[in-house]
Amino acid sequence: MRLYARGTRAVWQAASDIGIVLWLLLCWWAAQTAHRVIDAVGTPSRRSGELLTQVITQLDMISRNLAKVPGVGDSMGLPFRTLSRLMWELVGQYEHQSSSVSSAADTISVLVFLIPALIMVALWLPRRVAFVQGVQTWQQFIDEDADLDLFALRAMAHLPMRDLAAVSSDPVGDWRQGDAEVIRRLAQLELERVGLRLPPRERTPRPTSSTSTGSPDVEALDHE
Repeated sequence: MRLYARGTRAVWQAASDIGIVLWLLLCWWAAQTAHRVIDAVGTPSRRSGELLTQVITQLDMISRNLAKVPGVGDSMGLPFRTLSRLMWELVGQYEHQSSSVSSAADTISVLVFLIPALIMVALWLPRRVAFVQGVQTWQQFIDEDADLDLFALRAMAHLPMRDLAAVSSDPVGDWRQGDAEVIRRLAQLELERVGLRLPPRERTPRPTSSTSTGSPDVEALDHE
């Protein structure tokens, strides 16, 4: 399976593949940056919740120590227990706020990565897949010279007139007459346009020269 064309088109294909990888890395970096920036908004809430938790721990410790006082321990520790419950409600609010910010950071970072990444992949992937599938199909038609008529016809339909004029002054007429050289040159131009090459032309062996220096007529005359 061929992934890249031949010639200069392969350079552009490789550049596009490298570009899509770099774009995905850029999208990932942007998503991570967005996550850190948004998640930083919830940092004060998390720190406030941690500080309140430490204060609640101290209040609970004071309440337990006061509870050891005979007679008045429970009544003395009641304000501390009440304040501790109120602070737990504040801690819950801070945790909820921090959790909401973290969820928003996760969602936005995923969107920052997916939206531009999917757009670029949607533009890049179909062309790459179409090229690979097209190469597999086209390769079936360039096994024999008899198939070059198809590529020559496509060349006359797709190539600029100046390219056709460089091959022949009347490429359509030469194609109709079956001019093998013109057909091959046109097919070569069309295949180069899509990033393929013609197979090497098979060389027919040269006829061996006769060991006899005379012509057959002369040999016949000698036998007479």
